[in-house]
Amino acid sequence: MFSLVGKTGWGDIDISDDDKFLYAVNLFDKKLYQFDVNNGSSPSDSWTIPNPSCSGGSWRPWGLGVNDGLIFAGGICDAFVSKSTSDLKAAIYSLDPSTG
Repeated sequence: MFSLVGKTGWGDIDISDDDKFLYAVNLFDKKLYQFDVNNGSSPSDSWTIPNPSCSGGSWRPWGLGVNDGLIFAGGICDAFVSKSTSDLKAAIYSLDPSTG
């Protein structure tokens, strides 16, 4: 199970400013999911979180924030293969859920 830590399951979650939607980062498929709070049995929408062209490792999205109607998703390039600090990166992307 140790090999799956940080790679499977849910990362950060947050709720929209109007409390209508719950947002969650899926660590396995690297997507951001939107759930309707009143009918959350399945996602109402999803978006792939872009990979910032990691080298020497993998893209690991995790963080999430919501502010003024925008969603901010962030993660790191882990440099797991190269073990080189020059391959470590952090990236944050913004999304307007009304336009995708």
